[in-house]
Amino acid sequence: MHGTGMISIDGVPLSLLEIGAPLPAPFFNTGAIPNHLMPDPWQELRDHRAHVFVMPAQEPDGRVAAVATARAVTLLGWAIALVTGAEAIKWTDANNFVPVSRLQDCAPELVPARGLAIPAWIRILAARVHGQQKIIAGSYGLWAFGLPEIEYAPTDLPMHYLVPHAYAVCAFLLRQKKSVRSDEGRHPDAIDVDGVNAFAVETLAHGSFGKTPALRLTRLRPGLVRGLHGR
Repeated sequence: MHGTGMISIDGVPLSLLEIGAPLPAPFFNTGAIPNHLMPDPWQELRDHRAHVFVMPAQEPDGRVAAVATARAVTLLGWAIALVTGAEAIKWTDANNFVPVSRLQDCAPELVPARGLAIPAWIRILAARVHGQQKIIAGSYGLWAFGLPEIEYAPTDLPMHYLVPHAYAVCAFLLRQKKSVRSDEGRHPDAIDVDGVNAFAVETLAHGSFGKTPALRLTRLRPGLVRGLHGR
């Protein structure tokens, strides 16, 4: 059984394709690093019987349009999931499987105009540094909005701190009109989300988790906290 349709949400045209058949197993492969929201999507979703593709009907022009399009796609995908009883969505730009309940948690940030659904759109990855205790954590998915990914320098900060911090930084990058970049001088830009812990910004040609450019965040001394900003 197949079905197609068109719909517009807040002026963003979308198309949907319903297919009454399961997806192949390779679709659920998230790579060597587990997806922290759904570590084993194939095991959890292997009994599904149908799926729906939600896609923008046209390419967005610029970051503002890309965010508006992502919001519209997410709202429609969430509505379909609730109506059909679906368990999860996959945000393909980030290879990110997201439980429907997580979208409900995003509602306060997603539903308002210019809303965001960072946990759905951006996947957070982490890996140990050469078998040591320190980890490298970073984002995957900002590339789809024309932005560099973010990556933390090797750190012993726990993931329960890094994940919400990374989400907050990603939200800042998506909302701002100018780019965050490092200076060539002695005073690098700093990113601070919680008012206490600041991070210097260094631009990398590519990060540890992809071939696109990345912003490496290095923790600064408390006395150098200057607030969340970009130039």
